[in-house]
Amino acid sequence: MLWVGAVAFSRENPECGWSAWSGSLRWGWDAARVTGGAMAGSDARATWTVPAPIPPLARPTYLVDGRCAFCTTWMERVQRLFPGTFDAVSLYEFDLASVGLTLEQCEREGHFLKPTGDLVIVRSGSQSWAGILLEQRPPARWLGQLMERQPVRAVADAAYAYVARHRHRLPR
Repeated sequence: MLWVGAVAFSRENPECGWSAWSGSLRWGWDAARVTGGAMAGSDARATWTVPAPIPPLARPTYLVDGRCAFCTTWMERVQRLFPGTFDAVSLYEFDLASVGLTLEQCEREGHFLKPTGDLVIVRSGSQSWAGILLEQRPPARWLGQLMERQPVRAVADAAYAYVARHRHRLPR
């Protein structure tokens, strides 16, 4: 069972939407169904789980666009700030299909992968950064928890979308 906020995910939970995507079976939170409507500024599929790849991930991993100077510079800064808590791997060197991702998805937004035994929690967009923060000690962990909740999540989603669209023009 996976808990995100106040929603428990399991095969028996009707709020859990199953879907076939990129040839793998995975499930995640359908925010529009759970809340009764679309969540402004957020992606309903920002967090979901997939079966663990073979070989399994050893540690939490952030998939970074290795061809983007802005992306790699900031990921290096974050890794210096939080040493040893997660790996950063170029999305061009990772088997994306093993976790049900496509190159197009990963070039559009970052993804954070957290292994949890036989499943991997996948977070995308602003929630990928929340995933990094959730792996840290307080107070960084508290900031990650805050980023998962509205209205902070809507602001984080908007800021992430702006940076993602303009990253090739932003200074390193």
